[in-house]
Amino acid sequence: MISNRPPNPFSADRPIRSKSEDLLGRSAFAESLAAVVEGWTGNDSLVVALYGPWGIGKTSIKNMVLENLRRGGRALRPS
Repeated sequence: MISNRPPNPFSADRPIRSKSEDLLGRSAFAESLAAVVEGWTGNDSLVVALYGPWGIGKTSIKNMVLENLRRGGRALRPS
């Protein structure tokens, strides 16, 4: 059956889980951030904070950073 309704312009409000889902071009930033984290050679803990308003994509970026770190062999536990 063919529908005459236009496509829904809305999308689910959920973070992306992989850079393959990145439609806003933020994966390069996530890769750069992952490289900084991987390059950390300090003896103390490293704290990374993403600051922005609700819905801007902080969790999506975190997920892409973790994807990059896992691909690099890092075992991480994000808080």
